Amino acid sequence: MDLDQPIALISVSDKTGVVDFARGLLGLGWKLISTGGTAVHLQQRGLQVESVESFTDFPAIISGKVKTLHPKIFGSIMGDPEHPSEQEDIHTFGLQNIRMVIVNFYPFEKVMRENPEMSVVDAHHLIDIGGPALLRAAAKSLSKCLPIVDPEDYDSVLGWLQEGKRLDRDSLECLQLIHKVFVCTCNFDAQVSAFFASKIGIKSREAVMPLGFETVKNLRYGENPHQQAKLLAVAGHVSVDLKLHEARKKLSYNNILDLHYARRAVAVYPRGYVAVVLKHNNPCGVGHHLTSPQQALEKALTADPQSAFGGILAMNFTVDHTLASLIKPLFVECLSAPEVTPEALKLIQEKKNLRILVEPVESLGLHSELRQVGDYGYLLQGQDALVYGNRAQWKVASEKQPTPEQLDDLDFAFCVAARVKSNAIVLARHGQTIGIGAGQMSRIDAVQFALSKASGLGHVIRGAVLASDGFFPFGDCVELAERHGIHAIIQPGGSIRDQDSIEVANRAGICLVMTGERHFMH
Repeated sequence: MDLDQPIALISVSDKTGVVDFARGLLGLGWKLISTGGTAVHLQQRGLQVESVESFTDFPAIISGKVKTLHPKIFGSIMGDPEHPSEQEDIHTFGLQNIRMVIVNFYPFEKVMRENPEMSVVDAHHLIDIGGPALLRAAAKSLSKCLPIVDPEDYDSVLGWLQEGKRLDRDSLECLQLIHKVFVCTCNFDAQVSAFFASKIGIKSREAVMPLGFETVKNLRYGENPHQQAKLLAVAGHVSVDLKLHEARKKLSYNNILDLHYARRAVAVYPRGYVAVVLKHNNPCGVGHHLTSPQQALEKALTADPQSAFGGILAMNFTVDHTLASLIKPLFVECLSAPEVTPEALKLIQEKKNLRILVEPVESLGLHSELRQVGDYGYLLQGQDALVYGNRAQWKVASEKQPTPEQLDDLDFAFCVAARVKSNAIVLARHGQTIGIGAGQMSRIDAVQFALSKASGLGHVIRGAVLASDGFFPFGDCVELAERHGIHAIIQPGGSIRDQDSIEVANRAGICLVMTGERHFMH
């Protein structure tokens, strides 16, 4: 028994790159052991490999389903010769020095996709038992044994070994390999779970969720009362602590969605005070003030009082008794703020159906967004981390230059537009939205809707600014803005017909700023 010679156990379904990797390990003085099919594959290419049966001195049994599930294998993976209490077992039972486990699983998902009518009997041959167990044992052993599940890691691992790099349990490389193991085992379990879900008539992926998610809160209902819903979090990840003060009604699916979008809208503004009233995932009133939280709240509430009825109210400042007295007469579903004073809480808790959440303002740029798209699968993207005051790449495309006050309003309006469903147009003046056109199929319709809304609410449009989340495809949007007295416009630019909008702006004496970056939100 040679405890100094490192051993690699190889058992792979996907044999991509494994021959070159195994040859490299042999060149570095490693010993290789392997299971049936993989051993034959390597031996046929001239590599010296010992079978698992020879290593354990125990044959494969149960039609070959039990090969690696043996104390000598797992003891050799997990036993640490430097650990005093484990040294005796290592010598007593002849355990060796397995320092690497290279395993990938049966292609369950691929076979299931190619054969959607696959029977349970056929599927059971593809349910890997030994592979996940080996990888989990190696991962549990941390730096004593490297677990490798992804063929794309072969070259880098071989490079580390050739450089003599020590991979201890705190190294980033080691932690990345361990992380991949648990992602892979979780995904494999999810594939098997989805197969059995289909066999018992579960059409949704509800059965898969417990494998990667845990329930944070059961919700009143989904988008509609006949739909059940719950709030989930990725297992092991800390979710935002929803400090919900007692209310007669529990949170609903729609409440959580609206709170998410409201907090994202609030988080855009790192300077000053901002309040957002939100309905159906869209801001309907936003107020911003550099020094006065009360003025920010009043601007948000008076921007569109009609639409604010039954909405979500979120802010980036403490709610005190004075602000609570402004909120109490209103009908809002939820109130979100980073802090609520005891006096304010006592006052607004008299509204039994108001759900009051004390929660931090959402950090931007730290999260990814995952969205299920039916049978297609899932879409994943980074968060759109727009920040108020980031004007470095703006360009004034018109002859007319913006005033400092217009620049502030343009910045404010553009940040709001980025949090409105596309196509989005926002009219604003003095840190207050006065008209919002959300989710229109045509950008000119969005402009028309925002102008009509502002006019109907009695806001003064002349002298206001206009923001668009995407470029103007034609000059007609600027022409319409001119007829209503808009003095400054901000949009991303990038249309092949940008010059049309620039010419209209110059003819009308309108300031036109292009940000160089669009902010769609679908």
